[in-house]
Amino acid sequence: MDNARDIIFYSDLGKHIPRFIEVIEGLGKDNLLIDIGVDAGHSSRILLHNATKSNNRVIGVDASDKVVDNIKHPNYSFIISDSVTAGKNYDGNKADFIFIDTTHIHEQVMAELYFLWDHLEVGGVMGFHDSDAASYPPNQHFGGNEWAPVEPGILEFFGLKGKVLKNQTNKNISVEHHTGDYGITFITKKTDKDFKADISRNRWEEIFSARDSLVQAEMREMKNHFGGMVVEFDLI
Repeated sequence: MDNARDIIFYSDLGKHIPRFIEVIEGLGKDNLLIDIGVDAGHSSRILLHNATKSNNRVIGVDASDKVVDNIKHPNYSFIISDSVTAGKNYDGNKADFIFIDTTHIHEQVMAELYFLWDHLEVGGVMGFHDSDAASYPPNQHFGGNEWAPVEPGILEFFGLKGKVLKNQTNKNISVEHHTGDYGITFITKKTDKDFKADISRNRWEEIFSARDSLVQAEMREMKNHFGGMVVEFDLI
C-alpha cells in the first residue's frame, strides 16, 4: 500500500499516474492530503504513497461508503460526505494537497473551489482530474440537462484568460496542466488571494443554484447505482 508504484490496477488517471506520484513525493514529509471523490480508491492509494515513511496523513471524502475498495492504512481516514458540505464543515488543519475528482461539471468544481481553496496552505497544491475538456466526453447529462465540463470552471474561478488551461505562473498561483487521458491539473497556491471576491455575488448565486439542481439529480442516480448508503447532499 505504501508504494503506489507497486500498485497495478486499471485507473482512468492513465498516463498521469507517474507525474501524480512525483507531485506527492515532492511535498516532502508531515503533510495532510485530502482526496475529494475517492471512488474506487485509486487516487487515495497514490496519496498514501510512502505515507508511513513521510508521516503523511490522508483523508478520503466521498458521498457513498460503497466506493472505497478496502483501503486499510493507519494514516488513512474516511469521511462520508459530498464535497461541498465537507468543505463547508471542515475545521481541521489546512491541507498541503487537495485532489478533486467528483462530478465533472463547471458549476460543481466552482462550488468546491469556493469552499475548499481556503483550506489549502500557501505553498500547497490542488489537483484536478478530468480537466482537459478536449479529451473528456463533452456532453454531461444529469436530470435531463446538459452541463459544461470542469475546465471552464477552473478558468473562471482563478480568472485565467483563454478557453483552455495551459502551463502558466502569476504572483498568486502556478498552473501545471497535462492533456490526454481526460487531463490532470496541479495548481500551486502562492498567496492567500481571495479569488471568490473577484466574482460577483449574483454570479455565485447562479453557480450555487445550478450546483444544487445538479446534485439533486445526481443523488437520484447514485442511489439507483449504489443501492447502499449515499449521503444526502446539502444544498448551498
